[in-house]
Amino acid sequence: MAVTVTFSGLLSGKAPGDSAAPPGTRSTAAAGDGRGQTLLEWIACARTIVVGDVTEVAPKGKGRIEVGLDVEEWIKPPRGDRKIIMDVVDPRVAQDRPPIEEGTRVLVVLPRRADQAADTFEGGQLTQYRSAIIAALDDAGRTTCPPPWN
Repeated sequence: MAVTVTFSGLLSGKAPGDSAAPPGTRSTAAAGDGRGQTLLEWIACARTIVVGDVTEVAPKGKGRIEVGLDVEEWIKPPRGDRKIIMDVVDPRVAQDRPPIEEGTRVLVVLPRRADQAADTFEGGQLTQYRSAIIAALDDAGRTTCPPPWN
């Protein structure tokens, strides 16, 4: 059985803010006040963090796609269904966003707020961010998600 996860963020390949920023640093993605998130805040503000393979990508409506994911690892929460379907903004509608492709192994970080961009990582970035998230998960559990990300 597949679970449907709905959010309106973009799958971006950047997190938090600029993917070139090393884990644990304040991101360049600014809130309304110009402040970015730390790694702990980014994890605390995530609703779901998973690693898996993209099994399907289908148009959903104007500017939206449905992405199926065969989940290999649940990080946050620690457990969930093996298959999920995400209703997301098509990354091709935003500049600088590559399309999501079937067969790609990704780390997906879904924010709590549906109007904020989700982040995806592949290859070396997947390994780097997964390791940083796993190492920081306990501390992030004691971190409050600050406004405007909560």
